[in-house]
Amino acid sequence: MKIIPAEFMRHAHHWLILHGRYVCKARKPDCPACVIADICKSAEKTSEMPAPLMELAPQA
Repeated sequence: MKIIPAEFMRHAHHWLILHGRYVCKARKPDCPACVIADICKSAEKTSEMPAPLMELAPQA
């Protein structure tokens, strides 16, 4: 895939399911907390607010 790097493909589907369960909820999405808002294609769920920057822990 173009968006998800190969090393994350094994767990990506679980992360997307959890994202939908806790952030991108159907009745009340939390768009300001969404880390993938920049690639969201849903007009009603997309805001002008950019995705928050989160520092990632270094990989060992």
